[in-house]
Amino acid sequence: IDISDETVGTTTSKIPASAFAEFQLSQSSLDLSKDLTSSGAVNVTTKSGTNSLHGDAFGFFRDAGVGGASSPGGANLPTQRSQFGGSVGGPVIKDKLFFFADGERTKQDSLAPVLFSNPFDVLNGGFSQGFRESNLLGKVDYNLGRNAHLFYRYTYFANALPASFGFGYSVYANKDYTRVHAVGLDFNTGSFTHSIRFSYLKFQ
Repeated sequence: IDISDETVGTTTSKIPASAFAEFQLSQSSLDLSKDLTSSGAVNVTTKSGTNSLHGDAFGFFRDAGVGGASSPGGANLPTQRSQFGGSVGGPVIKDKLFFFADGERTKQDSLAPVLFSNPFDVLNGGFSQGFRESNLLGKVDYNLGRNAHLFYRYTYFANALPASFGFGYSVYANKDYTRVHAVGLDFNTGSFTHSIRFSYLKFQ
């Protein structure tokens, strides 16, 4: 399912890292005239529930007081970053219907420096730059039998941060929201494997 942002060439959504079952990196040698994937692509397969209930939880905390690189201008500016989340998966009907849910949250508070050259260096300072990001994923898998598998997946992504127009204190609030519905069907006929995917993505 394509989540590329055709406007600026990045992605419109993210999924929690703990929801990755596997990923593949593909590099392309095409020239720039060959559309969005001239540099390559990342393909991610998400986890599913199994016959046993399983899950995990994590938390990371980072503070400027424990060291790290100095901010531009050599200032030791306050920074705190927290990341936490978890996942759970299991059976609804053994061998038939499974669920998987995952969530991740990032919360960062820092001071972004604003530096000017002499003689305007008296205006040096900064502005509060709080970053918030949420990633949610829910998935249901159903075994149809005869090597056929059906799934539905919903992902929600949101982030917010103050951004600058590139100079000084021209700061604006940037907020992004993405909701993705995905349905997939995999089945075999003889020695062939077939995969059908449909998705609806709304990026705001």
